Amino acid sequence: MILLVFDFDHTVVDGNTDVKILDVLGDKKDDIKYDRSTGWTEHMRQIFVECQKQGVTQADMTLVLKELEMTEGMRILFQKIRDQKDKIKVVIASDSNSWFIDVLLSHFVIQDLVDEVHTNC
Repeated sequence: MILLVFDFDHTVVDGNTDVKILDVLGDKKDDIKYDRSTGWTEHMRQIFVECQKQGVTQADMTLVLKELEMTEGMRILFQKIRDQKDKIKVVIASDSNSWFIDVLLSHFVIQDLVDEVHTNC
């Protein structure tokens, strides 16, 4: 059995999902500033609070996330994984939001190829 472990942002997906999700806020995204003293998790919490205030829906977030593409070469790699899936275990270890990962794995139609997702979010 071959074990493949991938990060998600800038590895499977060509971009940062946490940064991309800000696009749902339009011009309001410029109002949210990252404060290193409170940390990234608090920053993301503030983004979700603002999304809720602005009436952003899960569907809105899904549409924005789906604008991201797979990193160059990943479609080919995942096709090779599909061809040999009985010999390969795929794990994603990432600090990307688990819901973001789920949305994009489904969008890229590779959710069946990923055996485990480990994230702190």
